[in-house]
Amino acid sequence: MNIQKSAEIIQTTLDLRDAINRDSRVLALIISENTMENDEHIQFLSKDLHLCEDTLNQLLKVYDLDSTVVQEAQTRLYHAKLLLDEHPLVIAYRAQYREVQAMYEQINQVVFRPFNHHLGGHCANPHYWG
Repeated sequence: MNIQKSAEIIQTTLDLRDAINRDSRVLALIISENTMENDEHIQFLSKDLHLCEDTLNQLLKVYDLDSTVVQEAQTRLYHAKLLLDEHPLVIAYRAQYREVQAMYEQINQVVFRPFNHHLGGHCANPHYWG
């Protein structure tokens, strides 16, 4: 590959990156993420979830999985996660995230389709590379 072609590929890649960063779905995801991360209620729910995870992990070092204390901790963890997952800002963030992931998948299909055929379908398979 010559230097001119390499420079064109690099510029095209940079243009694609810039277009992705300006895409309304990406911008909406960033706003949604910032809103969610700065929400005090979500911060509280997230800390509670992590505390429940830590508590369960500590209890599992001492108690059997079928013990009452572990089962109660599992129930508490389940409810903490449910409260966080059902928060409207978390729901909105996940919806935006899925839109961006779908866009990335489309880009992946367009950009790597020629290579995918050449490599026997492995290029689009993330498990093949790592």
